[in-house]
Amino acid sequence: DLLPAEKWASDDFVLGLVADTANVAAQEYRNALVGGSIDSLIEYHDARGFIFRLSDILAAHQSTDPRLAQAAAMVTELRVFVEPLNPPNPPRATDVEFEAKVAQLRALVEATPAQ
Repeated sequence: DLLPAEKWASDDFVLGLVADTANVAAQEYRNALVGGSIDSLIEYHDARGFIFRLSDILAAHQSTDPRLAQAAAMVTELRVFVEPLNPPNPPRATDVEFEAKVAQLRALVEATPAQ
């Protein structure tokens, strides 16, 4: 393994990973769209892959930090945008809508955990 188990067990590490990866997914999604339609299937599939992987990571991570459950719910919402393997045109979300959801996720991650 490239990362020690203690690192993967860290809620802050996982939350940071989720926020950073969601940002990359938003960039890929933005690059997939031209004129309100999916123009680059490769970029769409990249965004889709990042979001699906985040779903898996969050499902596997055990925690009592409520931000992780909230992050999982937000990733589920992002997943709806990229669920179809063959994207619909028009897409399920604009790049602005996708990025707004990612911004909410980043704000959640940056929030102080509840005590």
